[in-house]
Amino acid sequence: MQLRWETTNSGVRLGTTTAAIPALLPGRSTEVPLAFTVEDPTREIVKLFAVSDKVQLPLEIPTFPPAARINDFRVADGLLLPVYQEGETIRWLTLGAGNGDGHANAGERIAILVPDGNGFRAAELFTNDNCVDLTKRASDGWGAYDHVGASAKISLPLILASCTPGHVIRALARVQLPDKPNHRIRYAVVEFRVD
Repeated sequence: MQLRWETTNSGVRLGTTTAAIPALLPGRSTEVPLAFTVEDPTREIVKLFAVSDKVQLPLEIPTFPPAARINDFRVADGLLLPVYQEGETIRWLTLGAGNGDGHANAGERIAILVPDGNGFRAAELFTNDNCVDLTKRASDGWGAYDHVGASAKISLPLILASCTPGHVIRALARVQLPDKPNHRIRYAVVEFRVD
């Protein structure tokens, strides 16, 4: 099947406009190329369509602003640290599960913490690294702080047991910062080695 990529989003330029899908058995999948450039720095989602003669399939891809790499973050693998909760309250929390040495090890569940004043803010992470299982998250409710029910999302990734020591994981960290009524979002690139 031949398909073509289309978008109605302004400021999105398609680099790949067509793709060929081979015949597939039921339950099988394939990969097709797609390249695009987002020229609008405020766009948060790109909506595309894979169009053929018989179908039009929607595809939504989240986008993020450019982010600088930071080095002053902590890997929480069972460490007890001062972490912001409910927007502005610092509580001593144990996040992650591991040996508590502050390093990511294969088989550990971790959290990435970004410093903010006298405490840390737990980050939501985005990565496509095969060593990371990002399916577990937590939510920190801010209703008592902002009275509108916002919440900060926290990723609790599992470093897979099969991950080779020395492997470097690169992720985008998103941290919500209190500034009611409209909270601020900070993005940063984090890289850490699996021990």
